[in-house]
Formats: sequence, C-alpha cells, structure tokens
Amino acid sequence: MTEALKLNPEISDNPQPKSGFELLENEEFDPEKALRLRQKERLITAYMDRLKSKTSDKETITYIESYVNQAADIITNPESIKKLRERRIEKIDSEDNSNDMLQVIAFGMDADFWQSPEYLNYLKNKSPDIYKLSPEQVREGIMPYLKKLCENESIEKLAKLSNIFSTPEIFSTKESISATKKFFSNLLEIPNGENIDIKYFEDEEKIKDFGNDLVSAYYDHNDKAIHLTKPLEFFEKNPKATIALIGHEMFHAHQHSIADENSDNPESIKYRQNFQNYIPISTDQESYVQQKVEAEAWLFETQILSIYGVNPDKRLKGE
Repeated sequence: MTEALKLNPEISDNPQPKSGFELLENEEFDPEKALRLRQKERLITAYMDRLKSKTSDKETITYIESYVNQAADIITNPESIKKLRERRIEKIDSEDNSNDMLQVIAFGMDADFWQSPEYLNYLKNKSPDIYKLSPEQVREGIMPYLKKLCENESIEKLAKLSNIFSTPEIFSTKESISATKKFFSNLLEIPNGENIDIKYFEDEEKIKDFGNDLVSAYYDHNDKAIHLTKPLEFFEKNPKATIALIGHEMFHAHQHSIADENSDNPESIKYRQNFQNYIPISTDQESYVQQKVEAEAWLFETQILSIYGVNPDKRLKGE
C-alpha cells in the first residue's frame, strides 16, 4: 500500500456494537467512532449495491469486496482521506495513470472530492485568473458591459422596466420578466437570446424540489432557460431586485455563448474551464463568489442595483 493510503489502525481494530440497544449498554461507547462505523457501513453498502447492479460475476465481486472495507476505512478517517485527496490531486496533472485497486475504489467512494477544501485550493492555486480574481480584475474584464449599462439609453430602458413591473393591472409579472430578459439579451448581444426560456416555480416540480434557500434563480444552459425557484409573488414584491437578478442570469447566458465558441480566445477558454469546474454556492460561499463566472455576474447585477439606487445587500440570490 502506498504511503499516502496508510490507515490509522484504531478505526477497524476496535469495532463498535452495531445495534442501538447494544450502543446504550456499552459503557465504553465512543460516539465519534460509532458515527464513523455507521458512515463506513453506508459507504460499503452503497458501493457494493452499485457494483452488483453492473456485474453478476461472483469472482469479480469477491475480488473487489476484499478492498472495499479498507477503502471505506480511508474515507471515514480524516487524516487518511486528506492524504487520499492529496494523492488524487497530484495525479490530475501527472502523467502517471497507474492506480492500484484500493486507490481506485477509494477514489470512487469519495463522492465529496470535487467539493472538498483540498480540491478548491487546488483550483485557486492552479488557475487564480479564474478562481481568485481581485475586484479590479473583475471590473476590468466586463468594463464594456458596465459602460453600456450606464449609457443614457440603457438607464431610460431600466426605468421603463421598473415602471412596467409597477403596473400589474396593465402588464403581468411574467410579461415584465419577459421584457427584462429581452432587454438584457439585446444589451449583451447574446446569440438567440430571445429564445431563452423562463421557467417558473409554480409550473415545475423540478424547481420545487431544488430545495436551496440560498438561490432564487439559476440559469441552466442545457435547456437554455432561467429557472425561478421562488413563487411569483416573491418577485412581484421586489421588482428592481428582480430586474437585476434577471440581468445576473442573462450574464451567465452571455458567458456560455462565449464558452460555446470553442475557440482559442482566452476568455472562451477561461469560461469553459470555469463552467466545467464550477463551484456551487452550497459548497463554499466565498469560493463561489470569487470564481470568474459568478464574480462577473454579481458585479453586473450590482451595477444594475446601483443605477436604481438600491443597496446591493438587498439583491436577490441567483446562481
């Protein structure tokens, strides 16, 4: 076994009783060890269930099963999993493609690797121009669009959009949101931006199940749609912040359009890399805000709020 994957033997040498009653009766009960044992059992069960769904060959199952217990020990031990992740990161940029079976299984069990602190630090150190931008770099990168927002024509149209939201007896909220989408599509010159869909909380079970209070909207490039994850009345009560939020999501559509160019343009490459290794808000809020695609969209949204004279702290939350 490689040095990086050596285990702390106390994990498996002193197993805890398995039933809840036995745990209560055990005077030497260690809650931390018991929790790790439960986690280990779940990992083993889940891994073996996946394996058996892919093959019925008993010899293969027996061979792999002999490593699964050790791999689960690695994943449930803080020191061992840190070493495992460090080894995995080393291999990302290495020409060494060799993996022993234990390492392969442990990698497969570590479902949280892509959201781990070790991997986030790797991204920041490897690509600081994507994951660790200064405010000045962000502003410089999208300055042409900030200037367009501040042109008299844009300011007048933003004022009209606010008025449209304020007259629900004439324009429905959905109509106002649609007009907002069209305005930003034109301002950002998004190819086929008029075809971007708006999907509402009330209409989709997928959105209802999103289950993240940190997010009020998100842009999904797969279906070319902005998904609003709150009831319509939530946006009716916050018209200016809603306009800024739609601007945020349309800026993501703009970024995707550049990434889709599949060219050697440095911006296109950076956007592709960032979307391929995107950091969700649920993983780490600071890292989420600092990455290029979000830092730009948030600054664009902040500029809209500034034009309206709205405190940026009053922004709605988009992803």
